[in-house]
Amino acid sequence: MLKNIKKRLSLNKIEQNLKLNDMNSHERQINSSLNFQKEISEKSKNFEFEKEKELKNLEIQLQTDSTKIENIALELDNLTKLYSFLDKEKDIEIKINSLKEKNNILLDEKNSFTAEAKIINKQKEDLENNSICPFCGTDIKSSKQIQEYIKEINEKLVNLKKEFDIIKNNYLETSNQLNNLEEIINKKNNLLKEIENKKEFKNIYLSNKENTLKSIDIVKKRVLNFDLDKIKNDLEILKSNYLLAKSEYDKITKEVIKDSILVNILNDSGIKSFFLTNMLPVLNNKINLYLSKFKFKFNIELNGELEEKIFNSKYVASYKQFSGGECKRIDVSILLSFIDMAKNLSNWSCNVLFLDEIFDNGIDEEGLGEIINSLKSMILETENVSINMITHKKISEDKNILWDHKYNVKKQIFSKIEEEK
Repeated sequence: MLKNIKKRLSLNKIEQNLKLNDMNSHERQINSSLNFQKEISEKSKNFEFEKEKELKNLEIQLQTDSTKIENIALELDNLTKLYSFLDKEKDIEIKINSLKEKNNILLDEKNSFTAEAKIINKQKEDLENNSICPFCGTDIKSSKQIQEYIKEINEKLVNLKKEFDIIKNNYLETSNQLNNLEEIINKKNNLLKEIENKKEFKNIYLSNKENTLKSIDIVKKRVLNFDLDKIKNDLEILKSNYLLAKSEYDKITKEVIKDSILVNILNDSGIKSFFLTNMLPVLNNKINLYLSKFKFKFNIELNGELEEKIFNSKYVASYKQFSGGECKRIDVSILLSFIDMAKNLSNWSCNVLFLDEIFDNGIDEEGLGEIINSLKSMILETENVSINMITHKKISEDKNILWDHKYNVKKQIFSKIEEEK
């Protein structure tokens, strides 16, 4: 949702700028018309001169806007052609993956040749730096067989060097191809951003050009034999157009303000922060009020992460330290507190509460009886609320639990509910 609002806000801001240009253009036309109405008598002597002067200025402005539009259009055309040229390279991702795979294979081959060359060089050094063969004990210089072997080693090293150079060149070639393809992808992405920016500027200059053309048309239609009523009427039309433009601008501005507020609200620093800052103290007070009604001798305080701190005047305790019955009192107190908060926030009320199997596990009969009787006593003292408990525990004979009504459900084809007498 937040992502959609941000996208809409961005588009509305662009529209807002266009509407502001329209409004400013109308305002300029109104000011121009007012000045004309005020100074018409003074300009009557030099009417043609002033008219040509104003037209010249408008023509200059028009030419400026047109030049900017043409330049942007040319830039857009070049950018589009360049993008189309880059886009001819098909299946770039597949080619990149293929080249990476090929480079990995070539790199493994390079490493393999390097390792083999090290081994052969080591053998060569052992034979060249010793007079006696370290492997067979033979005199190296007098042994033709060893000399032939050294010669074979040198030839093998030469061949390895040639093969290694071939692999190295292939690796460099594929690396260059890979860099070129990745550079194409980066250029395409940058070109798309630049094209979008150019289009936005082009729209703004087109709007300015259109407004300038309107002003030129107004000036050209201006005649010396003026009709004051007509001038006033034209002025009213301009004012009407201005008010219409202003209305459209105000409307889109309201949308921008509303979406900006929504973005601020939906961010982490918005409604979540407001709730935690303002509502947590009230929630903590309600929880501890219910705990006191359940005769629980500890207080609970929730922090901004809804982590609990359980304490009294002497000790700080952990939730896991309490018995099952005590834990259930804490759980029910928090449950009832959240219900109260929901009532206050959304202005709804409820006088029926169902506790479905809440007390079936982790609590003994005595603890259950204390909780139920505490709930009943609390409700009778404070609110007219009906509490209905659903349970699978066999507690119907417990004399410590005071029930208003007891019902048994017998499962048949259709379940049957019978009240215990």
